[in-house]
Amino acid sequence: MTDRPRIFLPWLRFEQARLMLWLALRFPTLLLDDKARGLEAPPPMVLVVRETGRSRVEGCNQPARDMGVCPGSWLNSAFALAPELVAVPFEAHRSEQLLTNLAELAYGYSSLVTLESPDLLLLELSGSVRLFGTLKRLLNKILDEFRTLGFEVSYGVAPTPLGARLLAERGAGLVATSDGDFNQLLTRMPLQHLALDAAAVNGFEKSGFRYIGELLSLPRGALQRRFGAEVARYLSRLSGREADPRPRFEPPQLFRRTLDLPAEVHATPALRFAVGRLLRELAGYLDSRGLGARKLVLGLQHYRKPSSRIELGFVAPAGGFDHLQRIVDERLGRQQLSAPVVGLTLECDSMAPLDQRQGELLSRPGVAQRESPEALFDLLRSRLGHRAVRGVQVRPQHVPEMASRVISPSSGSPAWQGPRRPLWLLPEPRLAVGLTIEGEAERIESGWWSPSDVRRDYYIAHNRSGGRYWVFRARSAPDQLFIHGIFA
Repeated sequence: MTDRPRIFLPWLRFEQARLMLWLALRFPTLLLDDKARGLEAPPPMVLVVRETGRSRVEGCNQPARDMGVCPGSWLNSAFALAPELVAVPFEAHRSEQLLTNLAELAYGYSSLVTLESPDLLLLELSGSVRLFGTLKRLLNKILDEFRTLGFEVSYGVAPTPLGARLLAERGAGLVATSDGDFNQLLTRMPLQHLALDAAAVNGFEKSGFRYIGELLSLPRGALQRRFGAEVARYLSRLSGREADPRPRFEPPQLFRRTLDLPAEVHATPALRFAVGRLLRELAGYLDSRGLGARKLVLGLQHYRKPSSRIELGFVAPAGGFDHLQRIVDERLGRQQLSAPVVGLTLECDSMAPLDQRQGELLSRPGVAQRESPEALFDLLRSRLGHRAVRGVQVRPQHVPEMASRVISPSSGSPAWQGPRRPLWLLPEPRLAVGLTIEGEAERIESGWWSPSDVRRDYYIAHNRSGGRYWVFRARSAPDQLFIHGIFA
């Protein structure tokens, strides 16, 4: 779907006097979209449930609808229209897990998110609209987020949770930002759109009602006497006359996603699209919390064989999708598959606040921003291996062999405050020939507590070609000159 938000009245800034504004997001093909997320061109698919010993079509994706398949038909009739149809059984647990995953992404746009099983989310947007400037801009961003991940979504906006849900289930992208707009929409809306059982709707029709607006014009007492307390309470909450509190969703601290592949994958390049879908979810999860990943674990699941694990560490917290995918792509390119891959998992439990460094104040058009050192380190590590890129840290020691140590590039290091030192220190000193000494000696001695006895006089020396070296004479052998380091 590529439609943009439509509003009942011309677009205006959200009314500041409005206390609450609810967005309902409905995912009508949630389980089907999940099965097709690893494919760039999904086949026709239907969601089936068992009913009286037969399989009935509960939902279908757009390719199946294009071939004439519709919800409510029996599965054998659907196969007659589309022989290549893929049937997906309904799994309540998986549907609930997917809805929870989507709620984690929605949490980045609202601090009040509510899950409405099996396929709907509610977001309270009054504070978010002020942050994004306009309701239209906020809606476009939210819808693009979920559609980019491969999920079909319909929506509705209203002053009440039940009202937003009703509009979302219409599937027409209706938006009402005030009570007046919402009541006008309900004036000519058929009763069949109410979330009430068929008996209640039949009772309304027998009483001569045809539209929701006609019911809302009645006093609550009259509704309760004629149709019962539950119906009266529902209509009062729908119109906003009665409070409708909702449980607040609390996102977990651990990110974990799974994705079943529709077919076995035998080469790592074919995994890129599916892995990208998982990484996009992770990027949204991190962005909503202002966090960056310190470590990722990508699991490759094999049929009847142990899973393969790919661990990725980052020099600094990383959160952008482009950077994450670039690093994972480089690492996947070096991975040899021990067996065909049938599923993927992505886990991230090591996170830290993201460094919100700003770019250049006056950026020039057509000139790309310089890549950060941390991003370069991550890329080199993914290409060459984790241990191939290391840093050097200064230690408060005078003896050269103990004055530094190899560390991860992410670790900080204090600046060297002493005399000039070469960056390149030889593993073992070697005898110097043909060098000319410059300046005075620097005497270095180890302490009495040190396990090695070091007493040396160090100098800077050069050769005829201009190369500069760090050399020493041991006090036990003052006639010999040794090279210990090389200046760049």
